[in-house]
Amino acid sequence: MDENELRELMGGLTPEERAAQSSIAFESGDYRRYVLLMHGRDRLVRFREVEDRVDDSIYWSLLAEVYVSIERPGGEIFDLLRSTRPQRELFMTEDERQAFAALPEVLTLWRGDTRRDEPGWAWTLEQEQAEWFARQRERTYGDAARVRTATAAKKDAVGYLTRRDEAEIVIDPDCLHDVRERPIVMAPFEVS
Repeated sequence: MDENELRELMGGLTPEERAAQSSIAFESGDYRRYVLLMHGRDRLVRFREVEDRVDDSIYWSLLAEVYVSIERPGGEIFDLLRSTRPQRELFMTEDERQAFAALPEVLTLWRGDTRRDEPGWAWTLEQEQAEWFARQRERTYGDAARVRTATAAKKDAVGYLTRRDEAEIVIDPDCLHDVRERPIVMAPFEVS
């Protein structure tokens, strides 16, 4: 891999440039840039470094950016989502807040996963999306796909995210009610 390919892979920066810009961002208090110079789970590591240095509005908006950049968020980010810091609504963009406000007070949620998966924090308002995720998980991990459905009070949701073209409700699974599941049968033409 030549230097130009490495630069493109690293978001236009060489590792040295990224390190230098990270230093400048941290020292100047630009913690959003400091975190977002990294990718995926590395953003979570940096977020943990600065979470006590940012105000509540930055905490929630930056946590959302970290959350959506991680393919399969895990326990550490869930601990952060449980924060009692004010301004939790800033986990959502203005458009997401408006769409969330229009939702009913009791939500019907769906989640596609496999038998081995825990209930998780990422749910959707769309059954078809849940079925798609269940099939993807089965293809990837080889375990039997299933779709769960549940109800929840809107007030218990951390937020509603649409920025990945999904209708994702982020919610602590302890706040779910009437959780049910059903298996998904893979049709022969769906096997990849």
